[in-house]
Amino acid sequence: MKSNKLVSTSNRKTVVRKLKTISFGKGLRPNNSQVPVAPAKLKDGVGSTVVASAKSTKLGASAKPGASDKPPVKSLSVNQDTNLAKASENLTGIKSQSGVDITEKVKELIALAREQGYLTYEDIDDLLADPGMTSEDVDEIHTRLANLDIEIVDQAEMERARPEGEEEEEKGRLDSMDDPVRMYMRQMGKTPLLTREQEVEICKRIEEAENEMRRLIYGFGFTAKEHIALAEKLISEPPKERFDRVIVDKKIEGREDHLKVLRALVKSVRALDQEVDQKYADVLHAANKTKKDKLFSDFQKLDKKLQATFSKFFYKQKVLEEIVLVSENIHDKIQNSLKVIHDFEKQKSQHAHSLINSEKS
Repeated sequence: MKSNKLVSTSNRKTVVRKLKTISFGKGLRPNNSQVPVAPAKLKDGVGSTVVASAKSTKLGASAKPGASDKPPVKSLSVNQDTNLAKASENLTGIKSQSGVDITEKVKELIALAREQGYLTYEDIDDLLADPGMTSEDVDEIHTRLANLDIEIVDQAEMERARPEGEEEEEKGRLDSMDDPVRMYMRQMGKTPLLTREQEVEICKRIEEAENEMRRLIYGFGFTAKEHIALAEKLISEPPKERFDRVIVDKKIEGREDHLKVLRALVKSVRALDQEVDQKYADVLHAANKTKKDKLFSDFQKLDKKLQATFSKFFYKQKVLEEIVLVSENIHDKIQNSLKVIHDFEKQKSQHAHSLINSEKS
């Protein structure tokens, strides 16, 4: 083959469209019938869901570490909240026994109490962690807070009081954030699978697209030559191509038997291809329309006979996809030649006419 690059099955719709636009010229033969094809095009309903989940994961990743360990928030009454706000504003001149002003720290504790509805012993200890603070200072602050009707609780007791369902939900949410694969699979599970009828419909569309591509490729004048070239690589000693890469094993009786079939096919297909090429050349040089129509009818019958031999090679679908690449290269060369001819036709010199004839030949 001229190229090892494969054409993806999902791109067959584009391939068929390209094949239909190829102009016939040197080395190509016409194909009259054209059948529209509608290969499968599936809407991906998973991607948008996963993207949305990924965004939520990004937000969750920026959350404060250890926030899930905090006891649940309790709501204060309007009167309690108002009283605490006034008490915080009126606080002044609270000092420890060592003379350190701790008014702002007490105000921070009151603000925290308004936010979560209570204080824990850990909250007070963390905020008052100062070498200059004595146990008497801490007791004094506890008394002041109690006088403000601020509830001081043990964090462990609050954790035990949390509802079991809430803990499981919180744990599951954090687990999904920490494990992108689990989050992705969970979102995948929410996407409905194809039904049996949908799968059958898609398979039919794929098969129709493959048949249409095969019909178009078989109509090209170089297809027989590509089949022969690949077969010669397989039967050469040593082989220049891997047998299992290009041959469908399920459709042949055995490797050695099929190699014998390929040797015979190479001879018969080459002779038939040369006959078809000659017949097509006769069509191009026919003297009148009546004779041209007669020759073209003979050419079509002979070409149909040639195309019937291609399936006997039992090449895989990837071989046809590689031939598509060859057709694209030939199409580009034809377009370049047409452009050169168009440019030189604008010139009237003898040299220009000789170049035009060489491009057409």
